Amino acid sequence: QDLEEWSSLLKGSNDYSIERQAAIHSARRLLELETKSYKKATCIPSSLAARKAELESSAYAAWVKARENDDFSSFAPSLKQCFDQAKEIATLQRTDE
Repeated sequence: QDLEEWSSLLKGSNDYSIERQAAIHSARRLLELETKSYKKATCIPSSLAARKAELESSAYAAWVKARENDDFSSFAPSLKQCFDQAKEIATLQRTDE
């Protein structure tokens, strides 16, 4: 709600000086970017964020072991899980703006 209030305050400001209009334009753009960033950060459910953290940890351990043994094929399943999860998160974060 606060973002909507700020946005409405920044609309219809053509009666101001060029400098003031430029500042208002910058404020509008900053508000747009912050809103987009907030929505992107908050659209991931906490359960998915927890699974992501667990996967990152286990995948890193698998990578270290695979490197030591020069055996990429043992790391491939973890890598696939990482990509699958990244796609899931990207889908949630995708906006139509």
